[in-house]
Amino acid sequence: MKYIEALNIYEGNDKSLFLAGGITGCPNWQADLTDLFKDENIVLLNPRRRNFPINDPSASEQQIKWAYEHLRKATAVSF
Repeated sequence: MKYIEALNIYEGNDKSLFLAGGITGCPNWQADLTDLFKDENIVLLNPRRRNFPINDPSASEQQIKWAYEHLRKATAVSF
């Protein structure tokens, strides 16, 4: 498995899964899913960042842009 966390850029064309779903105010389900896929030949695109800069006024815009671009790059999207 290859793991790409926002705001890192994924440029490949391998089989990939965008981890769509809650990232704020909910359990870190992305970590559990990442663990399940650790031995698979897949790229996981995770919008949930370990350290979101909440005091940066441009952070939300960057996050949304990253998510939109990587949703389009992904082979599949989780829900």
